[in-house]
Amino acid sequence: MDARQRAIQAALQLRDELPAMLADDWPAVDARLAQLLSAALLAPDDGDAMKALLAFCRSRPDWEARFNVLVGGNLRGAAPTAAAEEAPAATVFTPVEVLYATDRAASGQATVQRFYGGERSADASVQFGRCVVTLPLQRARGELNSPGLLDFWRGADPSKHIVLARIEPLQPAAFEQAALRQLGDAGPEALLFVHGYNVSFHDAARRTAQLAHDLAFDGLRLCYSWPSKAEFLGYAADGDSAAWSAPHLATVIRRLRALKPGLRLHLVAHSMGNRVLAQALQELQWKGDAPQESVQQLALAAPDIDRNVFEGLAAVLRSSARRVTLYASSNDRALWISKLLHRGPRAGDAGEAMLALDGVDAIDASRVDSSLVGLNHGYFAGKLSVLSDLALLLRQDTPPGQRPGLQAAPGSRHWLMQP
Repeated sequence: MDARQRAIQAALQLRDELPAMLADDWPAVDARLAQLLSAALLAPDDGDAMKALLAFCRSRPDWEARFNVLVGGNLRGAAPTAAAEEAPAATVFTPVEVLYATDRAASGQATVQRFYGGERSADASVQFGRCVVTLPLQRARGELNSPGLLDFWRGADPSKHIVLARIEPLQPAAFEQAALRQLGDAGPEALLFVHGYNVSFHDAARRTAQLAHDLAFDGLRLCYSWPSKAEFLGYAADGDSAAWSAPHLATVIRRLRALKPGLRLHLVAHSMGNRVLAQALQELQWKGDAPQESVQQLALAAPDIDRNVFEGLAAVLRSSARRVTLYASSNDRALWISKLLHRGPRAGDAGEAMLALDGVDAIDASRVDSSLVGLNHGYFAGKLSVLSDLALLLRQDTPPGQRPGLQAAPGSRHWLMQP
């Protein structure tokens, strides 16, 4: 167990014991400990994180003694003690660092839930940064665990919920350095996720972390968050913002491609985010800058794009990536609502409206979820069958005919995903 893990485990165990130690001022202690945990998760220097935790514990001798037992003397460079080795593990979550690019306007509020709102940046600029998302250890793969109504007053619990713990804006140069650290030395790969309609920055970051973690993706994890209003009735406004944001995403893709020679870039978009991504790729092609040499997988999940418009974009999509995959469903109620609003089929529809285009691997995922509860719009990241299929795409570029769980649709050119 390394120094940082010991520091975090010690802090978590102290948190459980502090109410009895300081019953009269527990909220203040809780808030301070949360700050220290966030600092420890993001600290580039393990020693600094541990010094901060030790300084906090020194305010009471009994806290310092307990902390030293848990950490096992590592703060002073000594070998772990037997007591430390016997201390029970207290870590209840896994931290995941996600980098981000956004053309949302900063709200001016310090809380991570409201750091970026649903407004567009005033000068159409793109801001960069990184955030830390914690995923509970006791969690089923594919779940985006969120607080329920009963948790309204208590807030998110890192042992139960996926929590956006920290946001740190970065200047472009610092962002590139952070991206290069995530890429590593061998086989650099990057996953860029573009969220859909009715999604806040907060939830976009959480979804990116959940997707990357559940795909066991080892590389650069990047969330591109365009200014969705994050409101059910904000559909029209989101559609306008999606079009407005597309040139900014094109700029981000250019920046990513220039990070490192031989970069393997995977682009994944969901719902209305497919409009942002498709139009960005179209702009890159118009300017003679199609990214096919670096983009390996282009995965389009439940695209909320007019069917005929998508057919017109197919050539652009094919020329922008090594492989293009379309995930669709006839049980997607959000797309059903969109179809009513637009009075026409969407590219993410399955069934009789299922698209089958040359150069696009079309997969009907209707069978993975036939629940009558909910909108069934997040099946691409929430169902094991889809996650497993996407993982094979990213890791091995396996054709659909060789991927388990897919069956050729009789009399058609698309594939059926088995539950």
